[in-house]
Amino acid sequence: MSELEKFNKIKLDLVLLKKFPQNLKRRLYVSKFLTKGLLQELLHKHNFSLNYIANKIFAPKGYITSASSLLSHFKKFKIKTFGMEYQANNPNTRNQYKNTCFEKYGSTNALSKNTKAYKKRNKSVKEKYGVENVFQLESVKNKSLKTLMQRYGVSSPVHMSSYKGNNGRKSKQQIIIENYLESQDILFDSEKPDMFLKFNKSLNKNYCPRPDILLKDKKVAIEIYGNLWHGNLKIYKNSDLIPAWGGLISVQEKRKFDSIRKKHIESFGYKVLIFWELDINKNLDKIKKVINENCKN
Repeated sequence: MSELEKFNKIKLDLVLLKKFPQNLKRRLYVSKFLTKGLLQELLHKHNFSLNYIANKIFAPKGYITSASSLLSHFKKFKIKTFGMEYQANNPNTRNQYKNTCFEKYGSTNALSKNTKAYKKRNKSVKEKYGVENVFQLESVKNKSLKTLMQRYGVSSPVHMSSYKGNNGRKSKQQIIIENYLESQDILFDSEKPDMFLKFNKSLNKNYCPRPDILLKDKKVAIEIYGNLWHGNLKIYKNSDLIPAWGGLISVQEKRKFDSIRKKHIESFGYKVLIFWELDINKNLDKIKKVINENCKN
């Protein structure tokens, strides 16, 4: 039986738990069920955040506490806890956030389009600044640009080495290709920053794409195209709408942008190999042959 199962079977003394946290009897009583084994299991095995433990595990049983109070117990037992970034990306924390937003606003994101919070924010910004988004203001744009240049020496966050457009997550197909490159002792970088920065006339802005895989010594860039995200014409029509970071766009629009991106990388003297999700899944041997022809000495 796990420590959590044991805890759930305990009937807590609610009268004693209602006393002040500093009460000696209460503290001694809490120490009997708030064991090192239970805390370790909740944090490391179940991957629960401290807020989740306090509000979803202990509160329903009648033990009212907080994340900060629990932290002192973790420190007492010398149990390693995780930072705010880890907790924010914790699946339980994210699901709890989504559920709360859905209950309050009818959407999994408080600022999703047309939620009350979204409309209220836009209304306030419109009344104060005359625009719907403060980042449309030239003063804000200039201040942001100045700060980026002073602190990091770049004109956009996407040019920073720590920037991850997909939050650092790789597709299964990219992992398959990278594993094959490793098996062939072919050196590569994943999403290497700052390699292709220059002004792009078609986009009318400084642009610095990050190919999924870069073989710098071979002057080869490999792009992994997902069927949905890039609109595979074997599945979709040009008029079909597909998801993009800014919302839905047509397959034709996406293919036009992908063409601009490819030409931008090629302008640096690189050959761009494009592998589709569908082909990697169904005809990997053919993909491997293309890699061998272009990426080996």
